[in-house]
Amino acid sequence: MKIVPSIDLLDGKVVRLKQGNPDLATFYDYSPVQLVKKWQEIGVSRMHIVDLDATLERGNNYELIKTISESTEMEIQVGGGIRDVDYAKKISGNVNKVVIGTVAVNNRRLFEEICKEVGVSRIIISLDYVGNQIMVNGWRDSSGIELDKAVSDFADYGIETILLTAIKKDGMLEGPDMETLRKIRNNTSIQIQASGGISSIEDINKVKEIGVEYVILGRALHSKIITIERAITLED
Repeated sequence: MKIVPSIDLLDGKVVRLKQGNPDLATFYDYSPVQLVKKWQEIGVSRMHIVDLDATLERGNNYELIKTISESTEMEIQVGGGIRDVDYAKKISGNVNKVVIGTVAVNNRRLFEEICKEVGVSRIIISLDYVGNQIMVNGWRDSSGIELDKAVSDFADYGIETILLTAIKKDGMLEGPDMETLRKIRNNTSIQIQASGGISSIEDINKVKEIGVEYVILGRALHSKIITIERAITLED
């Protein structure tokens, strides 16, 4: 199991939302580049970036992401608003993994084109859910597609890793959605990245025990409820 610290970017700043709502944003006053350098010095091997401006279709943070990438040797995965082939190719030139959500669920033909250009092995599928329903377009709309079926379909396609975000848990510090994580883990061998609600070392250990490969930490880190130094001691 690996710990993956996360930063959300909005207007070029590090921010955390509650349940994906930009009206409930908490801005942090530190430089994302300096934060990433600190994580690398501590020993973090991978980080996750969400471009909220791209997700909300009001521009993007491409130049900042490029700067972050150039400042670190950590593996970087980036998601948020990657909805066409050209931008997927552009952003993939600066990061290790590209996280695709809405397009993968809503537009299979476009998703397959992105896979051909970027490479299936470099794609992580982001599945954001409420109950057993996948949500899309920045968590604003229901896709009408069930989570467990989507996981099975993407595994059959050759996707190696999925990022599961429990929307109701996101930013709430109420603990992860263990029931869903356990169910998906028991039904597929695809690698899982767990996101949403993790707020303690105990939560990380619970997720680790069921065989989840990656734990994404966001608000708990930025709010200093969990320290990255302590979290990475739990890695395999």
